[in-house]
Amino acid sequence: DVSAFSHDERSLSVAASSNAPVCLMHMQGIPETMQANPEYNDVVSEVYAYLKERIQMCIDAGITKDSIYCDVGIGFGKTLEHNIALLQNLSTFKSLGTKIHTSCNF
Repeated sequence: DVSAFSHDERSLSVAASSNAPVCLMHMQGIPETMQANPEYNDVVSEVYAYLKERIQMCIDAGITKDSIYCDVGIGFGKTLEHNIALLQNLSTFKSLGTKIHTSCNF
C-alpha cells in the first residue's frame, strides 16, 4: 500500500482480516503533488521512523511481523539525492525486522 494504510481508515482492518502479506511504503505527500518540492531534514531517519510506526500499527491490528514488507518509496516524494541516500542506507532498514522491498517511481 503506497500510503502504508494511511489514506483509507478501513484498509488496515481489511488487510488484517485477509491474512495476506502486506507491503508498507513510505511516500511524502500525495501522488498528485509528491514531487513538487520534497524536503527532509534526514531522509533515512525520517523514513525509518515512519515505517517503524506503521509496522507497529499493523502488529497492533493483528498482522504478524513475518507478513510485513517495507518499502522506502524510491521516487515517491523524494529527490534524486534522497533516493541515493536511501539506497546507500538500505541496510539500516533491516533492523525493522521485516522483509525489505524497493519499488521505483522515476
